[in-house]
Amino acid sequence: MRQILLAALAVGAGLFCCCACSAPSTVSITLDDIEQEQLLLNDLQANSPTPGPDDGVAPLTIIRAVESCGDGYIVYPKVLYCAHGEEINRSICELTAQRAASVSTAIFTQYRIEYNRNGLFSLRMELYDLYGDGNELLKTLFFTYDVSNGQLCSVGDLLDATDTRWRGIMPDIVMAQAEARANAAVRADAPVRCWYPDPTELATLTYRSKKEIDGAVRLTDAGGADLCACCGTHLRTTGQVGLIKILSAQHYKGGMRLAVACGQRAQRAVADAWRDAEEAGVLLSAGPGRLREA
Repeated sequence: MRQILLAALAVGAGLFCCCACSAPSTVSITLDDIEQEQLLLNDLQANSPTPGPDDGVAPLTIIRAVESCGDGYIVYPKVLYCAHGEEINRSICELTAQRAASVSTAIFTQYRIEYNRNGLFSLRMELYDLYGDGNELLKTLFFTYDVSNGQLCSVGDLLDATDTRWRGIMPDIVMAQAEARANAAVRADAPVRCWYPDPTELATLTYRSKKEIDGAVRLTDAGGADLCACCGTHLRTTGQVGLIKILSAQHYKGGMRLAVACGQRAQRAVADAWRDAEEAGVLLSAGPGRLREA
């Protein structure tokens, strides 16, 4: 019974996506649809075994769910059997709806679970134009939650040196969020400032430095995205960097070593990866971005 109901919910959500790809008319979810889904969920929970104690390590139990969003809809992973599951579910829907309100069209979403274990639940939410040609991708959102309290985590939380719970277990999450922030700074095309602050100003600033520096310190402000001590050559604006793509990450001497491509090299790397994904997709009957499911 459990597997049948899960399959029914997944197929129902998939039909919404199919309609979004082909139908020019308005797609909306009526109250009857939501009530019917709730009945299915209630039946699923009533016929499911009682979960064991939450140890904060095992993956969360999730099902594919749908919420209306104006004339569009949000497909998201609904968390079950978790003390803070309702908080996580509400946060995902509310934050997605807030971002959807910033675009002037109806949206539908697709999601991908990035990480679901060791007390972390992370997903990527993609917002698409419901009526656009080729289902245009409008925004990509990243959500990472601390399962122990249902709160959103930032990159800083995951790299907190005083918190050892997640140390060394989530490079994909860190890379995805860091890359998204870096490319947002590039798109802002903000001016890059290099200067020698006087000792009074320097004492008020928080900046990165590999070592203690005696005497004058040359700072570089990358459009507000980063402030570090550096004596090297820099571009005039962040936009001149071009696309940033993190290719890989590995632990090294207590830190993280990244392989990063920028500008034309990043474009070639993405093009090569996309071509490989397309060729693999032909063999698996799945497009790029859906190879994991295949």
